[in-house]
Amino acid sequence: MKEPLVSVIILNWNGERFLENCLRSVLNQSYANVEIIVIDNCSTDKSVDILETKFPQLKLIKSDKNLGFAAGNNVGIRGSKGEYITLLNNDTEVESNWAEALVKAGQAAPDIGMCACKVKFLQEKNTLNSTGVILYPDLTAINRGIGEKDIGQYDGSTSVFCPYGAAALYKKEMLDKIGLLDEDYFMFREEDELGWRANLAGWRCIYVPTAVVYHYRSAATKVGSPFKLYYGERNRLYTCFKYLPLAGLIETLPATFRRYVFSSRASSSEDKLQISRLKLTWTLFEAYFDACRRFFRMRRKGKEFLQQYKVSRKKVYQILQTFPAKLSSLTGQLRGPANKGQK
Repeated sequence: MKEPLVSVIILNWNGERFLENCLRSVLNQSYANVEIIVIDNCSTDKSVDILETKFPQLKLIKSDKNLGFAAGNNVGIRGSKGEYITLLNNDTEVESNWAEALVKAGQAAPDIGMCACKVKFLQEKNTLNSTGVILYPDLTAINRGIGEKDIGQYDGSTSVFCPYGAAALYKKEMLDKIGLLDEDYFMFREEDELGWRANLAGWRCIYVPTAVVYHYRSAATKVGSPFKLYYGERNRLYTCFKYLPLAGLIETLPATFRRYVFSSRASSSEDKLQISRLKLTWTLFEAYFDACRRFFRMRRKGKEFLQQYKVSRKKVYQILQTFPAKLSSLTGQLRGPANKGQK
């Protein structure tokens, strides 16, 4: 029987520093039936030259503007032919059995719609970046195991909420039913929102420890930057507006406050806070203000989806209880890797 086609979609923006190594690792797969699609998000570096001269066999889609993560990847998904879709950051490198391991896991049961990889830092290859996503009570998505040394503690396959967006496999059948990434998000947390739709619609995500990826975390957007803070918080609120009951929105506030206090202390102790307290407060204000401007739009989108699949917002709490994350899990997410092994 012919192997199912895997479409590897790589979104690129000014990634010449990483792109060649990423593509060569994908081309070196033990799994043969792979198509590679690169969407260039209007890069101003030499990315396109590298793609056209060194990788003419790949499908290149050039955008005349920066579409962001969600819309850019959606262009690639719509242009793909695979039964399985993998989203892969341009600042990653994958081991040779990566695609084979993901497909094998994805075929294990009909309700598996997503697969999460074991992602380790490219800067520090014995340190974990993600072993799938788990959830803090205010719907903040946290990478399981981030910052921990990889000593085999996550070598067992298990269910997780959703994959980390830097390296994720999705079943095309699932995407056809629940939709693609929400382009209102632009970038950050759009894969988490897709995970909510998938779980609410009855799909599962399996963590695949043998699908190993190395990721240069925050190559384009730095840990703790105002840019990342703004989109991360605004888009988390979008998801809360979509799926939480009105009372649930209020109930998240104490958990959010505890998270802010914990993050502020952890960032200060690690000397990772890249902005002043005043700038941080203003950035959060902008995120909340802009999110609230779209409250009714997000509420309507969430309601329509829930009605389509005949589930109540109460199911959100069941999912939160299934994949819980503690505040201590944020420590590695705030710290990030040491800056060594750079290319």
